[in-house]
Amino acid sequence: MKRGVVMIAALVFTIATESRAQTGAASGQGAPGPRSTKIEACANLLPKGSPKIEANYRLDMNPDATVRAATLLEPEKIGGPAYRTAAECIRKALLTGGSLNLPKDTYEQWKTLTVAVDIAPQK
Repeated sequence: MKRGVVMIAALVFTIATESRAQTGAASGQGAPGPRSTKIEACANLLPKGSPKIEANYRLDMNPDATVRAATLLEPEKIGGPAYRTAAECIRKALLTGGSLNLPKDTYEQWKTLTVAVDIAPQK
C-alpha cells in the first residue's frame, strides 16, 4: 500500500471514528469530534427521502494537521440548490474541525489529501 493511501485511510478513519462516537456505535469512545458532528448536521439540509450526497474534496493541510483549504472536486456533479448548500456546509465543516490525528513527522506525505464524504438525508 502506498504511503499516500495510508494517510488518506487515516483521515477517513479519523472522521469515521468521530462519527461512530457520535452515534454510539463504538463503545468506550469519547464525545464526537467537531468535524464529524458538523458534517452530520449538513445532512439536515437535504430534503427528506432524497438520495445521499457523495462529494470529494481536496484538502490542503497545515503542518499542525489542521485543514488550510478544502476544495470541492467536480462541483458540476452536485445537483440542485439543497445539494450545493450541503456540499458547501461539508466544506466548511472540513475547514473548522480542528486538527486531525496524523503523524506530524510525515507532513510531506499528507500535505494534500483527497477525501470522499457520503451523507444521507435524515429519514
